[in-house]
Amino acid sequence: MPSIRSHISEIASIVGSVVSATESSIQDSTPISAALKLKAESSVKALAQCKAKLITVSAESEALDASSSRGQIKALTQKLPPLAFEIARETKELSQKIDLVGAAELEDFS
Repeated sequence: MPSIRSHISEIASIVGSVVSATESSIQDSTPISAALKLKAESSVKALAQCKAKLITVSAESEALDASSSRGQIKALTQKLPPLAFEIARETKELSQKIDLVGAAELEDFS
């Protein structure tokens, strides 16, 4: 379980970095940040929730040890694939929203 826990922590850290960087960009007082806030806020919230879920799963894994049953370990590890897909989906949507805002900004300068 320690290796799974370390991977979960690394993923949670990366998701946290994406959330922080996007929130930082949204906080700027530029027209592009206002547009980004409108489009990306829901994805940022969803990713923050995914990070919280990862931290919860990591905490649950700390309760498991070598004496834990296969059923307990399986129950924990079965929580990971849906979370991974949710993170991938939300990250993709966030990226697309950022691209849309960037493309609109480029059109304004044309």
